[in-house]
Amino acid sequence: MDGIETEKKKITLSLIARWIFGILFLIAGLGAILQGTYIAAFFLFLIVIVLIPPISQLIENGLNFSLSGALRLVLVIW
Repeated sequence: MDGIETEKKKITLSLIARWIFGILFLIAGLGAILQGTYIAAFFLFLIVIVLIPPISQLIENGLNFSLSGALRLVLVIW
Protein backbone atom coordinates (compact mmCIF):
# COMPACT_ATOMS: atom_id res chain seq x y z
CA MET A 1 0.00 0.00 0.00
CA ASP A 2 1.74 3.19 1.11
CA GLY A 3 4.84 1.63 2.69
CA ILE A 4 3.39 1.29 6.18
CA GLU A 5 3.83 -2.21 7.51
CA THR A 6 1.47 -3.50 10.13
CA GLU A 7 2.73 -5.64 12.96
CA LYS A 8 1.27 -9.13 13.04
CA LYS A 9 0.00 -10.33 16.40
CA LYS A 10 0.89 -13.87 17.40
CA ILE A 11 -1.56 -15.84 19.46
CA THR A 12 0.47 -18.42 21.34
CA LEU A 13 -0.32 -20.91 24.05
CA SER A 14 1.63 -18.84 26.57
CA LEU A 15 -0.37 -15.72 25.67
CA ILE A 16 -3.64 -17.57 26.19
CA ALA A 17 -2.39 -19.02 29.49
CA ARG A 18 -1.29 -15.57 30.69
CA TRP A 19 -4.77 -14.16 30.01
CA ILE A 20 -6.56 -17.09 31.66
CA PHE A 21 -4.41 -17.14 34.79
CA GLY A 22 -4.33 -13.35 34.93
CA ILE A 23 -8.11 -13.18 34.99
CA LEU A 24 -8.30 -15.98 37.57
CA PHE A 25 -5.85 -14.17 39.85
CA LEU A 26 -7.78 -10.93 39.33
CA ILE A 27 -10.98 -12.63 40.46
CA ALA A 28 -9.13 -14.13 43.44
CA GLY A 29 -7.75 -10.69 44.32
CA LEU A 30 -11.20 -9.15 44.22
CA GLY A 31 -12.45 -11.98 46.42
CA ALA A 32 -9.62 -11.36 48.87
CA ILE A 33 -10.61 -7.69 49.08
CA LEU A 34 -14.21 -8.66 49.80
CA GLN A 35 -13.03 -10.99 52.56
CA GLY A 36 -10.84 -8.26 54.06
CA THR A 37 -7.49 -9.95 53.45
CA TYR A 38 -5.78 -6.94 51.92
CA ILE A 39 -2.21 -8.28 52.06
CA ALA A 40 -3.22 -11.36 50.06
CA ALA A 41 -5.09 -9.13 47.62
CA PHE A 42 -1.99 -6.97 47.18
CA PHE A 43 0.14 -9.97 46.21
CA LEU A 44 -2.56 -11.33 43.93
CA PHE A 45 -2.72 -7.99 42.11
CA LEU A 46 1.07 -8.03 41.71
CA ILE A 47 0.71 -11.40 39.99
CA VAL A 48 -2.00 -9.91 37.76
CA ILE A 49 0.37 -7.10 36.77
CA VAL A 50 3.01 -9.67 35.76
CA LEU A 51 0.58 -11.89 33.86
CA ILE A 52 -1.92 -9.80 31.88
CA PRO A 53 -0.14 -8.78 28.65
CA PRO A 54 -1.31 -5.15 28.18
CA ILE A 55 -0.57 -4.25 31.80
CA SER A 56 2.82 -5.96 31.83
CA GLN A 57 3.81 -4.39 28.50
CA LEU A 58 2.87 -0.95 29.80
CA ILE A 59 5.00 -1.45 32.92
CA GLU A 60 7.88 -2.99 30.97
CA ASN A 61 7.92 -0.16 28.43
CA GLY A 62 7.76 2.48 31.15
CA LEU A 63 10.61 0.94 33.13
CA ASN A 64 12.55 -0.15 30.02
CA PHE A 65 13.02 -3.84 30.87
CA SER A 66 11.51 -7.14 29.85
CA LEU A 67 10.71 -10.36 31.72
CA SER A 68 11.25 -13.74 30.11
CA GLY A 69 8.57 -16.39 30.24
CA ALA A 70 10.56 -18.50 32.69
CA LEU A 71 11.08 -15.54 35.01
CA ARG A 72 7.34 -14.76 34.91
CA LEU A 73 6.62 -18.35 35.90
CA VAL A 74 9.08 -18.18 38.81
CA LEU A 75 7.57 -14.90 40.03
CA VAL A 76 4.03 -16.27 39.92
CA ILE A 77 4.93 -19.54 41.65
CA TRP A 78 7.09 -17.85 44.28
